[in-house]
Amino acid sequence: IQSPTERQTCLTCAPIDWSSWNASARGQLHIREFSRNRWSNFRGAGQPIATSEIHGNDRYHRGITCLSRLQPRSSLMVSITTLTKPKVDWFAKLAEIRSEFAIPSFLGVLASNAETWAQEISVGPFWKTANKRLPQWRTEYRALVGSDLLPHLDLPEFVHKAESSIRDKLIRLCKLHESDLSKVIGAGGPPIPKLNDIVRTRVACRYIDGVEFLAKKFLEVGKETNCNIELSREGRIEGYFAQHITFEQRVILRMAGYEQMATLNCEIQIASELATRIWDASHPLYEDARTRQYAPEEWQWKPNDRRFIANQLGHMIHLADGLLVQLRDSDGPRDK
Repeated sequence: IQSPTERQTCLTCAPIDWSSWNASARGQLHIREFSRNRWSNFRGAGQPIATSEIHGNDRYHRGITCLSRLQPRSSLMVSITTLTKPKVDWFAKLAEIRSEFAIPSFLGVLASNAETWAQEISVGPFWKTANKRLPQWRTEYRALVGSDLLPHLDLPEFVHKAESSIRDKLIRLCKLHESDLSKVIGAGGPPIPKLNDIVRTRVACRYIDGVEFLAKKFLEVGKETNCNIELSREGRIEGYFAQHITFEQRVILRMAGYEQMATLNCEIQIASELATRIWDASHPLYEDARTRQYAPEEWQWKPNDRRFIANQLGHMIHLADGLLVQLRDSDGPRDK
């Protein structure tokens, strides 16, 4: 079969033992768990294998046809059709919901607005109040554990996503929500995509228990300043550990010579100092993981894969963070 979307591959294998057999074609297609017991009890010599017994490890690769009749310990020829998903113009699809996405300069204008929003939110009521309370929080945390809360004197300012980062994340979200793109952009209101981190900041704490302490303080400030605010504790198989505060802020969207009031979701990412270093080195991998679901076998058994290194190291650092707290507190009560 030859066409733009599919091709046919044939492979011939001579298994040594039916009970343990894995064969692959170009590293993508696998036949697993073909047990001798199952063969003799349910199939019998010379019976064909059902199509459903041949699987690929990618959702776009599936076995289609079995050409041969098998005898135990005989060679096997399987015809496998590999389907290639056609490339999708996601921004054309988003333009069907919001016409602004058809304008080439739209994402650049959005990024320019986000830069202004980041500056405004950094001096806005919520962050201004948090900075004012920070010395009090430091004193309270030191009284509890005998250590400083943050490695720096002040809270960091908010930053914005660049145009290329907005574009990449929109594509990942479209793939994740391809059956319902209204989860990416709403049909009404200002044309701001549903991204929590167009404007964001990241706060590094000295110790892992400072993360929970500071997150609760931010929640208190959000309620006092009448923000719609939420806490999300992130702990993923990819080795990412942090707590995210999401809060809403009113902003002005400036585009094509007009201004429009809008509600923007902003994100505060809180993690330990060690976890922040891993995040800095592995940020593209973690961003991809937030909007994709990988099968564990794709990376957990490949030590040369960047995901293997970053993800396993993320878990090790999380363990080290916990051990550091235990070591810090192991000398007994500290002088108050």
